[in-house]
Amino acid sequence: MTIDEAFHRVVRGHRLLIAICLVLPMAAMFYLGGKQPVLYQAVGRVEIGTTLASSQLQADALSNRVLGIVTSPGVVQRALFDGGLNVDPVQFAIDHISINRVGVSPVIDVTVTQESPVRAALIAKSLTNQLLNFANAGGRDATTGRIEVLSATILTLTNQRDSLIPKLATASPGGVYSLQAQINAIQTTMADDLRQRSDLIIAAASMESTVLLDAVGTPTVPLPSGTKQTAALAGLLGLIGGLGLAALLEALRPTLRNPKAISFAMGAPMIGHVHSRDLESPHHSAAMNPIADRMALLGLRYGSSRAMLLAVRKADQARAGQMAQALAVSREDETSHRLQCAALNGQWREPGEHPAIVIFSPAKVRARELRPVHELLESVDWPLLGVVTYDRPCWLI
Repeated sequence: MTIDEAFHRVVRGHRLLIAICLVLPMAAMFYLGGKQPVLYQAVGRVEIGTTLASSQLQADALSNRVLGIVTSPGVVQRALFDGGLNVDPVQFAIDHISINRVGVSPVIDVTVTQESPVRAALIAKSLTNQLLNFANAGGRDATTGRIEVLSATILTLTNQRDSLIPKLATASPGGVYSLQAQINAIQTTMADDLRQRSDLIIAAASMESTVLLDAVGTPTVPLPSGTKQTAALAGLLGLIGGLGLAALLEALRPTLRNPKAISFAMGAPMIGHVHSRDLESPHHSAAMNPIADRMALLGLRYGSSRAMLLAVRKADQARAGQMAQALAVSREDETSHRLQCAALNGQWREPGEHPAIVIFSPAKVRARELRPVHELLESVDWPLLGVVTYDRPCWLI
């Protein structure tokens, strides 16, 4: 099968099926897109410190940390309370909250989508504020608590040392040595605690802060629905599926579905088409005259004077005989140029000199039914003038 023949049989022969597979998914996407609510997106931009990530892995870790904060059920629950919305915080976080990192920078957008622009802004603002508070206070609280503990310890040791120093004046020589040893131990511990507190104070002073770059505003323009893009993709998938289904049907049950496909498969011109009403009385049908004239013109090409009608189906051989009689009617004044006609209906027919064949076929025929026709044409080596098609009731196809 050539590419042209495959195109005729698959695409043209199943164009209705392909059109349905193309249109139905697109219509469904447009319908479903029209049912979707209009969504608004509120965005707050923050900067988590000022140090750029040294790798994609480090940048992803920072993003995951922010995502874990803003999607925590407690954080989301407080944001929903601020926005006046009473829904499941876990499901809301999955469906409506997202973050977007700008490259590998520490700049991150906190995004909330909602049907109400005001509610989206309130929830996004609450999430952003909670993120700022936790990021700035989460690490500092532990440092501040450790500094306070060390300060209290240093104060206690200082009081202990100050209480031992006056006792040196009244202590015995042995007691003096004991007091000096206690004072030295306290002093050593105080020095270590003072060093730790100093390091923590310096670390707290140099600790990076999370800052708000863009405050959350109330969105005024809804998000694009993307219905057209989705419908186009659905149409493309439907077209591919329709072509695949048409090719499968053609492979399982190859059928030529119109006169043009039959003409193309036979490699012969289309002479004419006869309707069912013309077949009931072919002798009085006006459709026979142009068919007979075209046959005569085509016969001049091959120098043929006799046309043999070859029915594709055996059940139509009698009808082919009626057609041959109707096409052979001639009057000396008008139709003497027409070819003599006979039907090859399984009986001997005198071919005469320079005979030619005309295929007599239903407008819809199985591809395998044309194989005997091809074999006969190859065996007799007569020229093929063209194809005449006719309508048949659908229950006979």
